[in-house]
Parts: sequence; C-alpha cells; structure tokens
Amino acid sequence: MDPAVITLLILTGCIVLFLTNWFPSAATAVLGCALFALTGVCSFSQAFSGFSSSTTIMVAGMLVIGDAMLQSGLAAALSGVIMRAGAGSERRFITAGILLSAVLSAFMANMAVIAMYLAIVNTVSKGSAHMHLKRLCMPIAMAAMFGGVCTLMGSTPQLQVQNLLEGTCGLSLRPFDYMPVGVILTLVFLAYVHILWYPLSRKLWKDGEEAGVDQKKLDSYCIRQGTGGTGTDKRIIMGLIMALVIVLFITEAVNVAMAAVIGALLCLVTGCTTERSVLKNMDWAVLIRLAGCLGLAAGIGESGCDELIASALISVFGAEIHPMALLLAAVSLAVLVSNFISNSTAVIIVLTPVLSLCGYMGFNPIPFGLAVCYGANLAFATPLANAQIGVTMIAGYQFQDYFKVNILLEVLVVLVVAVFVPIFFPFYR
Repeated sequence: MDPAVITLLILTGCIVLFLTNWFPSAATAVLGCALFALTGVCSFSQAFSGFSSSTTIMVAGMLVIGDAMLQSGLAAALSGVIMRAGAGSERRFITAGILLSAVLSAFMANMAVIAMYLAIVNTVSKGSAHMHLKRLCMPIAMAAMFGGVCTLMGSTPQLQVQNLLEGTCGLSLRPFDYMPVGVILTLVFLAYVHILWYPLSRKLWKDGEEAGVDQKKLDSYCIRQGTGGTGTDKRIIMGLIMALVIVLFITEAVNVAMAAVIGALLCLVTGCTTERSVLKNMDWAVLIRLAGCLGLAAGIGESGCDELIASALISVFGAEIHPMALLLAAVSLAVLVSNFISNSTAVIIVLTPVLSLCGYMGFNPIPFGLAVCYGANLAFATPLANAQIGVTMIAGYQFQDYFKVNILLEVLVVLVVAVFVPIFFPFYR
C-alpha cells in the first residue's frame, strides 16, 4: 500500500481518538509514532524525533521557569501590586487584572495564572458588595488566553503549530513572532470588555446576586492552588532570571531551547524552585503529546501524505483559491471547532490540510499557522472551549452565559486576525 495512504489512515485514526478521548491524548500521539515506525512510513528515529526536539526541550524549560515564578512568590507579588491599584472600582480592577494576567500568561502556564487570579477575585468579591464575582472572573481568565497567544511558549496550540510547520514545511516561528497580532488582539479584547462586555455583565449579574456559586467549593479550590513562597530575595532573583531569559529570546544569542534550559537550571540552582516541586507540577502529558505530534508531522511530510491531502482538496474546491479566503475559512473553522474540543486537537484537524494546500498553491504557510493558532486559542463561546475557560464555571456561570457575552468577541477575533496577520506575514514569500 502507498505510504501516503497508510499515513492518512493512521492520522485519521489518531484524530478520532483525539476527538473522542477513548485513549489519553499523549498516548494517542505516541501510538501514532509507533505505527508510523512499524509500517515503514518513516524510520524509528524520525517517528520519535520529537522527544529530542528543541521545541520539546524549550517547553520543559519554560514549565520549570513558570513553576519557579509561582514558588518564589514573584507572580503573586506582581498580582498584589496591580490589584491594589484597581481596588474600589470594578472597571479599574478588571483593567489591571486583564493587563497583568496577559503579561504573566505570555511566559507562564495559563492555568496557573487563572488559578492564582481566581483566589484574588474570590477574596476581593467577598470583601465588597460592589465587586461582583461573575463580573470579575471571566474577563481576567480570558485575558490569560489572550496573553498566552503573544509568545511561542505561551500555550500549547503554538507548539502544535510549530510541530506541523517543522514537520511538513521545514519552517519554524521565533518566540515573539506571535506578539504583534497577539498584542493587538489583547487591546481589542480590553476595549471590547469596557465597551460591550462589562455593560452587558451588569445587566446579567446584578449586585447582591450570586446565584449558582458554590462558595465552599470555590474557597476549597483557591486554598488548594496556593500562591508560593514570599521571600523577597527569591523574588528579586527570579525577576533577574526571567529578564535574562527574555533577553536571550530577543537577542537570539543562543537558540530558544538553550535559553529555556539556562533559565530552568538557574531557577533550580538558586532555589527559586525545587526538583520535588518541578516533578510534581510538570505537565508531563503536554510534553509527551507535543513530542508525539512532532513525530506525526514528520511522518506526514516523509510519506507524501500532505500532497495527497492537497490534491484531494484541490479536486473539491478547485485550483483558484484566494489566500485571504483560505485564511478566513481556516481561522473561522478553528474558532468553531475549538468551542467543542481541545484547542490543540483543533490545530491538528484544521491546520494539517491547510498546510497541504499552502504547499500546493505556493502560499507562505506562516500566516496560516498563526491564524489557526489564534483562532484555536481564542474560542470562548462555550465552557467546553478549553480547560482554562471551563474552570471559571466554578464561579457559578451557566453554559449559555459564555455564548451571550462572548459571541461578538469571536467575530472580532476572526476579523482582527484576517486583517492584521497578512500585514505582518504576507501570503507570498
């Protein structure tokens, strides 16, 4: 049987398993790599090359750095300063929370940032009758997702995009390639919150009404998360380490993986975090799934499956596809799909055929990778969209609340991505 057909069958099976969760997603990715090697689609070293990839090493290093920011107390200290600046006014509080949540999430795990802010918002809302939990919680949690799309290491969909670009096109994105459009999206979100979201939220959730909130469960969740240590020396050291890593990323004095490894080692050597904490808090499922998906991407490129997919799509849609039409379709589909399944899985489903078309049509694949990533990350119309937005249901939101306050935001995201991505990354190289 043609290796391209074998690859397509294996890939289809993996997507089904990703969608249904019949099998853990990390195990599914490794299974796909194993099947590629067993069927001769690619060599064993190619199939499992993701486990030694610079992308995987970078993610591991950044997870250690993110843990150190929490354990050293730096993240909590920054949050406390900004939140005190917004005390007494919901609008100021939301603005301060959105800005700092976005900045922290560019370099830390989004879920860790959201958990930290849930504790802060819970305390503030209980201490003031005019600071409503539901009016504060959702926008600050969503800000973590907007901040997460500003850097390569900000969230996992970027890494899936990197995998597919490297495996099928031989291209890669630098750590801050996401930032120009990511910052614009964050500012648009901030404006949307003040102009539309906040006025609507005051009609939906009035002062003194906290229906649906399980306060005991919320308090218990906040206590379990914790906020790390409080030593001033450790915070200063951690701030210097973070500044060094950012400088290394920007100057490209060393590659991104080495910069992350240097930062992670410094965190351990200086005691900003410990080996025990790292092993406990490391998201091993993300690392294994990431490495496995790199192997899947390598198999797609090696077998010629990308050309098979492209030719099939061309036979359906014709050979005259305008790049803007393709980009709009890709980002819209990514937003739609991500409202119901994992955003990392959505990237694989949407971007794989799009990159195949790009290769066939001669389009620059970079803007399409970026667009799909933004769309997959920034889906908020249902609490199923991602774990980060789903955890906010603990604040008492109903399923339909997410659609009511965020559907217009979804449309804005698609339009902003379609307008600004081609400005920074043209369709033709």
